[in-house]
Amino acid sequence: MSEQNKTSENWVENTINSSVAPSHSIRAVLVGLLMFVFGIYGIYDYQWAIPAEQLAFERGEISRNVLASLDAVEAEEETQLIPTTIDSLEVLIAEVPKTEVEDEDSVEWSKTLVIYRDGLKPPSDVSPTDWPSLRAAAKAQADKALAIYGDATQPSSYDRPIQWLFIACLLFVPFYAWSFLSTRKRHYQLDPDGTLHMPEGVWKQEEIADIDMNRWMAKSICWVVSTDSTRIKLDAHIYKNLDKIIGVIAHRLRPDEWSLDARPVTLDKSSTAATSEED
Repeated sequence: MSEQNKTSENWVENTINSSVAPSHSIRAVLVGLLMFVFGIYGIYDYQWAIPAEQLAFERGEISRNVLASLDAVEAEEETQLIPTTIDSLEVLIAEVPKTEVEDEDSVEWSKTLVIYRDGLKPPSDVSPTDWPSLRAAAKAQADKALAIYGDATQPSSYDRPIQWLFIACLLFVPFYAWSFLSTRKRHYQLDPDGTLHMPEGVWKQEEIADIDMNRWMAKSICWVVSTDSTRIKLDAHIYKNLDKIIGVIAHRLRPDEWSLDARPVTLDKSSTAATSEED
């Protein structure tokens, strides 16, 4: 018996076990969590953050227009900004109860709009001598509002559509959850007598007719083929020590092509020849 065959027999004297590599499980969990976080972030931005940013910008613009209109009134300037601003305030005052939730913030803003409107267009029952105080109150309220909303910027037109890319990440969460759960219980085992235990079934040594190694070097995957032509995929990228099982099977079935460490024999010969030439 050759020395190589002795090595092969000695190797399979002990059972070789293979299960999912910890790195694969960790990667599946981390990527799944990352996709989940991205998705929640997208929902939050789309549903709350961007609308709040748009609302702050609009309030800042209204306050700036009111302040400019008040300055024009006090300077007795004729400008279209004043009636335009008053019309906008009238519309907003009418729409606020219909469009905003009656929380503390919306109630306060409703009061602010009324103060703005009264400062530019006092109610009919207000004495002309009281109008300066209304303008002063509106101006003070505008300054206060601008301290809050003055730096707000308008969201870009593509901000909300982009959030759909983040929300779409949620579609990948079940895939990575399935990848983690489906692989953690899968187990491969090669007995000393050559029996191969797989999640798909148990094949005795004589039932393993061939092994397809065409994509082994590129993808770390191969297929074992039974005597009835059934093919089962073995992925050493996912399962730890599966390369040892594949090496034993490939070397037993094709000793002239594959070594026990699942490397092409031609590569080993070339490496040996190169080493001999250097010596």
